[in-house]
Amino acid sequence: MLFQRGETITDNALNGGIIPGHGLSSEDDKINLKTHFALSVEKREDVDLWEKELRAKGVEIMGKVDDWPGGGKSVYFADPDGNVGELASRGIWPHY
Repeated sequence: MLFQRGETITDNALNGGIIPGHGLSSEDDKINLKTHFALSVEKREDVDLWEKELRAKGVEIMGKVDDWPGGGKSVYFADPDGNVGELASRGIWPHY
């Protein structure tokens, strides 16, 4: 995935869900780069199973979208370095 620099820094609402901000930002004159990476799962139900597993392990859930326009579902989580991870089912993008 490619994102336009500076256009994904803030959280965005989508169909009642939240896509957490990521990308280039500046804090206290420091530049921080929070990367976004996505891992695919086959079914919407798989997203629910992974979210339950992540929560059980104490992983911070940063946001989720239960109803992408194409029928997909995704959950966003923080990795140990503060990057935004995503688990996404089919139907979040026209090509997936």
